[in-house]
Amino acid sequence: MTKNELKALSNNTFYDNNSGEITPQKHRAFNDAMIDTMVAPTDIPEGVVEESGSWTPSPSGNYVISSASGVWSRIGKMVFISGTFYYGGSVSSITIAGLPRPTSGTSELNAIGQQDYNLRAMAVSSSINFTPHVGATGPIIGGTVRFNGFYRMQ
Repeated sequence: MTKNELKALSNNTFYDNNSGEITPQKHRAFNDAMIDTMVAPTDIPEGVVEESGSWTPSPSGNYVISSASGVWSRIGKMVFISGTFYYGGSVSSITIAGLPRPTSGTSELNAIGQQDYNLRAMAVSSSINFTPHVGATGPIIGGTVRFNGFYRMQ
């Protein structure tokens, strides 16, 4: 979506607020300012590698996942990923292999499981390890897992 398309969408959308301090004009001015600060693909410096694609997360362990899909984008050495998979069972951790580009270290990602159960997701080397979030008790219960984040590639 281009900046102009985002501005058109913003001009046709206004979310009500309880205090009444956000007028449609202030809302649109704020969105225009935010959109103008976004980096357009043509703003990426020459010589910086940019690529993107889709990938299929695959399990690395004695469990089965299904409905796995993911997308990724790379700008320079930063890789942005987003994906989802379904797990049916109960385990203490899940490892997904096959990141589109290997990491240069360890990066924490955002992840959420069935019934909004927070998961801890760590990207290491070319895989992601999902464990119960710090302070959570019990195993990872089967259901849909959604994740996103970014990491620095090797």
